[in-house]
Amino acid sequence: GKVKVVGDNDVVVARKRVHAEGEVVLQCQYDYRDSVPKVWQQKKYTGRSRTIYQLQLGEKNLFYYNPVKSLETYEKYDIIREGGRLCPFLSLRFPVGIWKKIFLETEYQSAKRTPAQAKKLLQERFDYYLEQMSRQGCYDCEGELVVTESGAEYVAEVSVRYLKKQDTYQAISALTGRKNDTKQGED
Repeated sequence: GKVKVVGDNDVVVARKRVHAEGEVVLQCQYDYRDSVPKVWQQKKYTGRSRTIYQLQLGEKNLFYYNPVKSLETYEKYDIIREGGRLCPFLSLRFPVGIWKKIFLETEYQSAKRTPAQAKKLLQERFDYYLEQMSRQGCYDCEGELVVTESGAEYVAEVSVRYLKKQDTYQAISALTGRKNDTKQGED
C-alpha cells in the first residue's frame, strides 16, 4: 500500500509506496467423508503354527524345522520373525546370525460391526487424517465427526476447518486487477 509521510506540523508531505511484510495465512474448509462396511472379513488364528530356525554362517544358510509339520500347508498365515546378528561387532569378519520364524495359520470369517466399533474405527482414521494434515503445515483443525448408518455401511462426515501458512502466492493489484509476479516468503 501507501504510507503517508507527515511533516513537522502534522501535514501530509508525501505518500510513498512500500512493500507489505507479513505472512499469508489461509483459512480453508474441506469436506471429509469416509465409510466402512457393516459386514467385513475378520482375521482369526486357528491355533496351528509352524516354527523354522535359520542359522546364517557367512553366505550359507542352515534351516532347522520339524519335517512332519512341513507337510502342512497353510493357505493364509502371518509370519513372526525374531533374531538377528549374534555379534554385530564381528559381523564384517565372521557374520553369524540366527532367526526364528513362526508361521501362524489364519482364516477369515464374516463378522458384523457394531455402531460403537464402527465409530471407533472411523474416529481413528479421522485422527490419522488430521495428523497427516498437521505434517503438511495445517493447524487449528476444527470439526466434529458425525457417524451415520447408510445401507450396508457406516458413513463418517465432517466439515474440517483449518489454517495453513502459504509461502507461494500471487498478489493481485487492487487498482488494475492484474496479477503481479509470484511471491516467495516475505516481501
